[in-house]
Amino acid sequence: YVEDGCCTRCGIPTLLAPALFTDDPAGSGCYVSRQPRDPGEIGQMVEVVRNAEFNCVRYRGRAPAVLKVLATVESDVIDPPRGR
Repeated sequence: YVEDGCCTRCGIPTLLAPALFTDDPAGSGCYVSRQPRDPGEIGQMVEVVRNAEFNCVRYRGRAPAVLKVLATVESDVIDPPRGR
């Protein structure tokens, strides 16, 4: 997810993963429009996390493969899952 109010419109998410991110038409930034579906898209998402400004792109999921990759490159963007 993209942290609310954090996006600086750097363009990195839509450049590196255009199938996964969309620019907000109201001009407030971008958002995750679709979750990654395969290892290639997970790689694109990780590249966004590594290159975007201010750690605005974050992960709150439970997928072990994603957690493992993020823990090795950007562990400070992993948030505890909500709910159960």
